[in-house]
Amino acid sequence: MIVRMSYINPMQQFNGWLEINRKKMEKPKWWRRFWPLTLIACSVLIILDGVLYLLGYTDLSQLLGVILAVFAGLPVTYGVWYLQTKYQTSKKTQLINKIAFIGGFGGIAWAITFFGGAVIIWAVKGMPKPSDPPPQYPALIFIVIFIVPWIVGGFIGYLVGKRRNYRPYI
Repeated sequence: MIVRMSYINPMQQFNGWLEINRKKMEKPKWWRRFWPLTLIACSVLIILDGVLYLLGYTDLSQLLGVILAVFAGLPVTYGVWYLQTKYQTSKKTQLINKIAFIGGFGGIAWAITFFGGAVIIWAVKGMPKPSDPPPQYPALIFIVIFIVPWIVGGFIGYLVGKRRNYRPYI
């Protein structure tokens, strides 16, 4: 009985080692998407603030404060993005995203109704004077301005979130 020993060429061994290390060293997909978006956003903010400084709308201390805030926000942005991609598949994250969609859209609907209603009342009646009588049906106004928008906006947020499988807009 003759046992044949297979001989591995050193070049084949090196290529196999190189392939394994390449897979280990390759950056994840979220990493490749994170940095271009972050660099573009930071560049736009800094350039915009620089233009405002050159036009005389801001002073030097405010310019430096914005630049410092942009660079101080980078680690926070990185951390949030990393945690969202790491725990995105868990049920807790999906529940948090569901709450965020419903609450976020409800808040947006309330803000639109509240401030839009104020603008419409101001445009139609003018600025009310302190001596004007109070509205005739305050409970109805309270329900229409403070309760209905949260319900309608929450329902719209639920539908939008369900369509996106409650994935965040990041």
